[in-house]
Amino acid sequence: MEKLCKHLNVVRSSRGMVDFDFRCDGERVRGLLATRALAAVIEALKDGRVTEGALLAFLKDGALETNLAPGAAIVDLATFAYKEYLPKRKKPHLKERSYKTEITQVDRLVKILGKMAIHEIRPLHAEKHKSALLALKRVNNTIRKDLFCLSRIVEYAVECGLLKKNPLMKVKNLPLTNRAAVWLKKADLARLLWFADRRTRMLILFLALTGARINEALEFKVTDIDWKRRIIRMPTEKRRGKSVSMRTKMRTLKIDSLGSRFIRLLMIMKAHSITGYFFYCHADGKPMNYNWAEDLIGAAVKKADLGHLIPKEVIESGGFDHVVPHDLRRTFTMHRVIVGISFHQLRSELGQIHAQSIQSYLDEAENHDPSESIFFERPRKSARSAQPTSAAVPAPSGLVSIVLEAAPTPSLLR
Repeated sequence: MEKLCKHLNVVRSSRGMVDFDFRCDGERVRGLLATRALAAVIEALKDGRVTEGALLAFLKDGALETNLAPGAAIVDLATFAYKEYLPKRKKPHLKERSYKTEITQVDRLVKILGKMAIHEIRPLHAEKHKSALLALKRVNNTIRKDLFCLSRIVEYAVECGLLKKNPLMKVKNLPLTNRAAVWLKKADLARLLWFADRRTRMLILFLALTGARINEALEFKVTDIDWKRRIIRMPTEKRRGKSVSMRTKMRTLKIDSLGSRFIRLLMIMKAHSITGYFFYCHADGKPMNYNWAEDLIGAAVKKADLGHLIPKEVIESGGFDHVVPHDLRRTFTMHRVIVGISFHQLRSELGQIHAQSIQSYLDEAENHDPSESIFFERPRKSARSAQPTSAAVPAPSGLVSIVLEAAPTPSLLR
């Protein structure tokens, strides 16, 4: 603490700002002020051009209220993030892969804001970080995650007693890019399956034919199939309220409504003999890791070269320039709308709360013929052709043909 005049103590907290503690006539003001502004006033005070009372009034009106908690030490963002925040986020709070992602986000934040004292961070600095990432052509989703990470760090500093409040709670985030126009047609889906390995093909086709999110598909088990009632129960990940198990409230999809392609896929899929999961790790039979599944699909997308499906406006507005796994859910939605599925049935199948999320698909579907959908069924010519033997069910290697050509429902499942 540097004593600049009789009643004014100043500590330099960063390159451009200072914390001050000023006492005059029984009043005390603590706050944060730009170095140049305070230096000019102090110079005038020493020259006798202003009185201490005038300085007190100036500091009351013109200084920013400090966010540093009483008695707390000044610490910079980098030190707090690496020594306090990240160790707190380790297991069991976060899985190893998620923890590595958190470290990557902290590294980006520190690179831009690291030398700043954590109590100086304000919405303006969040905007600075946002602008820096936009200049590097980062997608909106990445920037959103970084800002959420910064807010979590500041919030933890509040919990530790370093700060009075979290000033980033009301920071306006970047909007998520509307990717409703990004969906795969029959040929695109068949091409993606062609470049994927066998296990990834099963997962890709399951996502496209059910509209499940990745975590929901990974949680799907053989006991979730009810052949007697001809339904499947899908674990539902996205719900309002507290975070609970996906199995507490499962949505129901009718097998016959999803068509013969889906029936053939169910016949091909093999569950783990003990755990019952379809998409599992060979080591213990537990569900495949989300990031692993995402990487497998990403590798197939890269080989398939489907960049032409991404509209220019999506890329320009900060969206991903490649197909992402969640686009398979959009593919399901569009193909269901094309064949004329009702609005309420589609909401039920998607487990989607907001009707606005579906409206854009309804508008686009008017430009397509029902035969373009993977759920389109050709009318059966005769009763005899409608009851093939079980030998007509394709082998696992025929997943691409399931997309390109639908077969009648096998008689053993009727």
